[in-house]
Amino acid sequence: MGDSLVYFAKPPNAGPAGYDTDGRQPGSIWRMQIPVGETRDILLIGPAGTGTSLGVTSNNDNVVKNDDIRMRAAGGQQVISLRGNAIGTTLLDVGLIPFRGDLRFPAGPPARPVGGQYINVGLQVQVTRADGSLPGNDSGVRPEGQMDATMCWAACLAWWLRALPDRTEISQSTLMVLGAHIWNSDGTMSLTNLRNFYERQNVRITCDSVGPTAVSQYFVPSKLPFIIAFRAGVLGGHVNVIHAIDLTTSTVTAMEPWFPDPSSDPNYHFENDVFPVFLNNTDRSLFVFRGAHVKRPISYYTTKPFGQGFLICYPN
Repeated sequence: MGDSLVYFAKPPNAGPAGYDTDGRQPGSIWRMQIPVGETRDILLIGPAGTGTSLGVTSNNDNVVKNDDIRMRAAGGQQVISLRGNAIGTTLLDVGLIPFRGDLRFPAGPPARPVGGQYINVGLQVQVTRADGSLPGNDSGVRPEGQMDATMCWAACLAWWLRALPDRTEISQSTLMVLGAHIWNSDGTMSLTNLRNFYERQNVRITCDSVGPTAVSQYFVPSKLPFIIAFRAGVLGGHVNVIHAIDLTTSTVTAMEPWFPDPSSDPNYHFENDVFPVFLNNTDRSLFVFRGAHVKRPISYYTTKPFGQGFLICYPN
């Protein structure tokens, strides 16, 4: 979702809940929520009234069925009605259509995609429970605990791939094998090696090395979900996935693979003889991380550069 002459906007008569603005255009939104079984409208706006030539497709036909999408032209804009079919997340892609008026979309892709800035826009749609909640977290994707004290980078990429509906999943154990040759001697990984590793996996990810003064520019809805490497934890560096942002309260929701915290569990102790690990005091079994979705202030991340800055990786 980059800058575009085409954008989605909240209908004037819509209620206050269920539409997340991004500030790129007056009233423009990057995400909407629909309770399962209900229908909500969204405006699709193009320059000089060209919105009536545009249509959308859902890339997860189970969550929002293309056959259920309806649209009608109104004042040079397209009013699109979406029905929540099943709890989950889908992305709406925009394209050109050959028809006008109050029509029902046929089954299958109704829109012909075009390239360039003109059509560089999309909308995330979350279908929620009837009360507006999702199953346990903002993204509807269960958290992932890291396999050991050094595997936050693998847990986050594995979760990131599961959270995006159009990516091929790679398990954390597979990532561990793929990345074995670029670890440091203590099992950690440099930001340079981490960036190179992520970008070589052919998962459509862009990674930027970001200085402390520029990092706040990445905490915007259009970058979600993004992986961030920052300074934290007993090993100095750590990795999270930021997947929700509330700009009104300057807070984020993150997938935290280091949960629960073994350093606060008196039944475990830290050893760093060969690899850094937390071991049970009695039977020396490894501590098990479950992962969690946590809400934190944006400043929790922006004030913690690792070395010269941060690594931020986002969808492309």
